[in-house]
Amino acid sequence: MSIFKLFTNKKLFWGMFVVIVGGWFLYALCDYYFLGIRIWDTGLHVQPVLHWVLYGEYIDKFLADGGVHPFVNHFRPLLLVLAPFLYLWQTMLVIHLAKVIAFASCPLIFLYFGKKFGLEKLMFAIPTLWLIHDVLITVMYAGNQSTTLSLPFIVLAFMLAMNKSYRLMWLPLLAVVFFKENLPLVWICLGMFIGVEQKNWKLGSLIITLGILSGLLIYFVIIPGVAAGTMQHSANAFQPLTLIGEKIQMLIRVYLTMGFFVFFRPQAILYTLPAYAVYLIAGKSVYPALFLNFHYHDFTTAILFCAGFFFLVKTKEGQTRFNIQLKGHRRYLKVCLVIMMLFYIAKTPYIRMIQKSALYPLAFKIRQTAEQAKKTIVKTNHIYAVGTIMDVFINLRHIHAFEFRDNNHIDPYIQQKPFTIIFPTHPKFSLLPTSFVSQYVGFLNQHHKKGLCSLTIYNKDKDEELVVVNYLDKLPVSEQKKLMALLDQYSER
Repeated sequence: MSIFKLFTNKKLFWGMFVVIVGGWFLYALCDYYFLGIRIWDTGLHVQPVLHWVLYGEYIDKFLADGGVHPFVNHFRPLLLVLAPFLYLWQTMLVIHLAKVIAFASCPLIFLYFGKKFGLEKLMFAIPTLWLIHDVLITVMYAGNQSTTLSLPFIVLAFMLAMNKSYRLMWLPLLAVVFFKENLPLVWICLGMFIGVEQKNWKLGSLIITLGILSGLLIYFVIIPGVAAGTMQHSANAFQPLTLIGEKIQMLIRVYLTMGFFVFFRPQAILYTLPAYAVYLIAGKSVYPALFLNFHYHDFTTAILFCAGFFFLVKTKEGQTRFNIQLKGHRRYLKVCLVIMMLFYIAKTPYIRMIQKSALYPLAFKIRQTAEQAKKTIVKTNHIYAVGTIMDVFINLRHIHAFEFRDNNHIDPYIQQKPFTIIFPTHPKFSLLPTSFVSQYVGFLNQHHKKGLCSLTIYNKDKDEELVVVNYLDKLPVSEQKKLMALLDQYSER
């Protein structure tokens, strides 16, 4: 079968859609049942919204002891629309499923407008490429969901602009801004598109100006205004002259992931390049983005896809340098599509699930044990849990992360509040060094024998062992010093 048929056949597209989207739903469920969901960044998305709907507290309780306003981390007020769903299902799985739905919506939007623009069989090309795209697969594995949820709105705004349905375009365009503080870049890209491709510089300039103003407003007025003067954590990351070589390589890579179509329509660079502005002007804080890692290239890739869609429309009209009838062009396209398909096969969630499946039974037992332990703990205590089991406890009012990040493993012992610490001891699920776990459990046993704490070890000496320790009072000075000597060894400096 020709590789071109894979991207132009209706039955093949719908078969791939069901299999691929079904794979992502299944992967999300596996993450839920088998301890794959983490605090960073999924917990940071969900906890403020969940606690707002449960307790009226819109506070991020993982970033700092006592909590901070969520905007200090990122400006994403539109996540509050998940509140009704989180009220009914108090789990981080909600946002995972929303992310899969957002991902699955985009090829359907492309398909609708592909038919509208008369692409005929070619209307399946961009939707199929979306399903198997290497960067988007990386995004789907990442723990940050907020900007990924914005992708259908980005795609819809661009499609409506291409259709010159400008009044309707403003609705998804406005929504995009409320998913994250850097998404006004979408406005700049769309404004440039309208100016460059549709020669409507009056509207394009207006959108660009509003995009710039809204970005400045969010960064320097709204975030410090609601966060008691605290700036968003990346506001001081301006370092445009650092990592220049890596930034150039990043741009080459991102355009290569789309077959470098801008070579055949160079003006597309003018309205896709602004999407990477944050990564081009920042320094080491965005280093992973320079290698297309994690979630960083979700919205940028969506913009590339919109530009690719328009390129396909113009190619069909004979208005680009690409000509499928030319043997060299046809061979180049075939190589690109084969490589993209091979990347998908290598990174498909089905393979990832198979790789993880050996630990699934153990993970499920630990989750069940954590749910059992939750019934016995004092809910008014401050609860410190490791990331693997956080989903079980995230709806508790006084929840905190127990980990080495920001020295969160020390925080409970310097507070004057009753607290409970919960963690599995298995090295794959404790997220703590084995050397620390063994020594720390030794201290807990000593404290228990001395009546300083109550200690329960579920499934003792088994792989699914779970430790639950409860302190009502602060440790005596002598015991505090001994324990701190251990905790300090693993502190961030």
